[in-house]
Amino acid sequence: MKRTLKTLSALAALFATASQAGVITSGPYNGTNVGSTDTLISFTGSLAPCGPGSSPAAEECWANNILGSGSASYFTKADPVSYYSTDVANTFAFSLTGDPGYFIIKNSTNWALFQNNGSTDWGVFSTVGLPSGFNLGGDNRWIISHVTSFNGTREVPEPASLLLVGMGLLGFVFARRRRQMA
Repeated sequence: MKRTLKTLSALAALFATASQAGVITSGPYNGTNVGSTDTLISFTGSLAPCGPGSSPAAEECWANNILGSGSASYFTKADPVSYYSTDVANTFAFSLTGDPGYFIIKNSTNWALFQNNGSTDWGVFSTVGLPSGFNLGGDNRWIISHVTSFNGTREVPEPASLLLVGMGLLGFVFARRRRQMA
């Protein structure tokens, strides 16, 4: 029985760790849970060969060159964008509209493509993987000129599904133990 309780405790710790998220620590959304950090896929200083500038068509073309043709379709463009510090080092969050699968952060000279795999209401990015030319971070000292959101598919495991898998594994453990005792 003690071994079973240890197994249950380990599973509970695993689920608690998997669901930890960033919390905004500044501005009007102070204390808001924004989900986990979104995945940086690519960054660039030029959208060539998709065209100059930052038109939605050029950004969609660049995103599809990275993700594979037809993976991302233009959804919305927001500017200017305010972003906020979180309790995770070098990580910031901004509000998103809709349910984007991907988004691009643009500053004056650079673009970064992210997969939105946390909360769909928030874009959460870390400055660690971005080149120094992005100049993002630190209490909105630098500007995000705009964020372009794209519809796209993303795979996000549901906590309920993970819980069902864990419960199924526990059922197998109990059934095996019962057979061994009989």
